[in-house]
Amino acid sequence: MKIRICILTVIIIGTGYIQAIGQQRIDRQFWQDVVLDYQLGKNLLETELSYQTLLAQENKWYSLNISPAYERSINKYFDLICALPMSYTVQTDTSNSFEIRTMLGGRVYFTPGKRIETRFTYRFEYRFFHDQSSSEWVKSSRSRFRAEVIVPINRPNYYSDKMLYCLGDVELFSTVDKDVEERYANRFRIRVGAGYRMSYNWRFEAIYMLQQSRNNVEDGYNSVDNILRLRIKCYFPFQKKKVMNTPGPEGGSGY
Repeated sequence: MKIRICILTVIIIGTGYIQAIGQQRIDRQFWQDVVLDYQLGKNLLETELSYQTLLAQENKWYSLNISPAYERSINKYFDLICALPMSYTVQTDTSNSFEIRTMLGGRVYFTPGKRIETRFTYRFEYRFFHDQSSSEWVKSSRSRFRAEVIVPINRPNYYSDKMLYCLGDVELFSTVDKDVEERYANRFRIRVGAGYRMSYNWRFEAIYMLQQSRNNVEDGYNSVDNILRLRIKCYFPFQKKKVMNTPGPEGGSGY
């Protein structure tokens, strides 16, 4: 109960933080994700493919991303995570970038197997960022802190088939040294959404994300970004019969 209260408090504080930002530019984005997972016991191999674009006609921006990751379940309370995300981004009409990140982290499950699943994920990323207009690589590091909650609607827990569920999380980005020259330098995110687990192999999610970011390419202004994110998750190997999986690595190290 105390953990749930703490996570709810973080979400409320985060909402107040976004509201307190003031009058800022508002941008709208659309993200499409395909997540491919192969689970073998306590090990999970994941590849996330993502296309992200700005909906405004006058402002060109889009990003193509691939994020291979490995997760290891230590026990029902803790996962280890490592990943190597890569992205190509059209920042403006005259500025493109390519980025490689090395990532290490962990995920803590506070209520594994319970109806309401609460968890906390920490990730440390070391970024290698290359602006196509220059020949130099910029190095930067940052930490990411995410508190999450998942609530099944029509099933007793998160590991049942034909299940509707809702989700919510708050994520804080903390740059350790310096920001890179990108159009949407992340600061803070709040996500709410709904999902459907059709079977062990197929899950679908629709997520609204509110993001506070800073433009480090043009005028350095802050913006509040409204993002619609659609996700398809496919788990391998395919099962010929109904599978009731248990708490373990669930993937979604994500962007």
